[in-house]
Amino acid sequence: MNSIEIDLSVNSIDIINIDKFKGFHKLEKLYLDDNKIKELDYGLFTHLENLKETWLDSNNIVSIDRNVFVGLEKLEKVCLYENPIKLMYPRVALNVYV
Repeated sequence: MNSIEIDLSVNSIDIINIDKFKGFHKLEKLYLDDNKIKELDYGLFTHLENLKETWLDSNNIVSIDRNVFVGLEKLEKVCLYENPIKLMYPRVALNVYV
């Protein structure tokens, strides 16, 4: 798929499987706000090497794996407003807005 932007906001998404974004190599912006996501697991964004922004506001995210954004060299912004985050490693915090 050659999409540059995908909006999956307000879809009651609670779990995102690692393979869901396979084939979205050109994706630059991903909107997942206002869902029910609880965790950001390792490898979730692995296939999104062109991702620049992701919006994860207003979910139920309580933990973020320390390597969830590894390899995303173009990532500039991660928005996590209004999440009950309890575990986020310092290394994850670069360009993250909570």
